[in-house]
Amino acid sequence: MEYTISKSGKAPAGYVLSDQVVKIEINDKGVFADNILLEENNNVYSFIYYNSLAPVIQTGSEINYILTIGLMTISLIGIVTGVIVLKRKRKNN
Repeated sequence: MEYTISKSGKAPAGYVLSDQVVKIEINDKGVFADNILLEENNNVYSFIYYNSLAPVIQTGSEINYILTIGLMTISLIGIVTGVIVLKRKRKNN
């Protein structure tokens, strides 16, 4: 018989590679992975390692965005108000 064992070298994007170790047993009753019978598909037995989600690392603060947008809005209101006041002064003169 020929045996090929392979393991993925890296996890999918956003996941951490599993360090799970699986016991493979081959006997007259079948092929088992951690005492679970594996089904054959075209002479291939396979099972899935469950990778865990990678932790999300926050690199900034959303408060800074809110503060920036708020200051921009206040500045825009001030500029528009200033332009309106100047136009009214020029009309009155």
